[in-house]
Amino acid sequence: LCPSLSMSADRPWRGKPVTPSSYVADDGELRELDAAHFCAAGALLWHEVSGGEPRMLLAVERRGETTGAKANFLGGKRDSWAETPRAVAARECWEETGYLLSSAAHAAIEGGARPVAWAPQSKFALFLHELGPEDADLVARISALGGPPNPLHDSTLERVESVPLRCLLDPRWRREELHAFAGLQAAAILPAV
Repeated sequence: LCPSLSMSADRPWRGKPVTPSSYVADDGELRELDAAHFCAAGALLWHEVSGGEPRMLLAVERRGETTGAKANFLGGKRDSWAETPRAVAARECWEETGYLLSSAAHAAIEGGARPVAWAPQSKFALFLHELGPEDADLVARISALGGPPNPLHDSTLERVESVPLRCLLDPRWRREELHAFAGLQAAAILPAV
């Protein structure tokens, strides 16, 4: 189910059936049922640092009073029946980077990012996308904003940070640093990393 989505008629995918198991589709296409009934989508954006290891961009968000800030993949909720998983992922990544994600990355995510991982518990599609050189300084540009990247879009988002991609392979790191729902998404994308 899609927790936190209203039962209103403007979200007709709520409560609809989906594939019950996680999977990775190397061609970037969700199964038909999941593409129709997904609730949210995002991207694991990654880049290689010159002479260093691959890194991923994560949204650091504060959800609730009792938990501290935790990391999540860039992404968010579907706004309309007409939105495709790729369109949601591209839009949400663009919004959560303070509209600083390059148009090339936005187009690549929307036009054919692959692979895609399906996390059925949250009805979330997570695309894997390597950022190009035009986004090499994306985290620095977001930090230069001097506060949350897009407070009008998402009041829970504190910042976007770059983390070594190898952290995803560490179960303890996933448990301690990721929101619980992001942990489910991480488990789904692991076969592709």
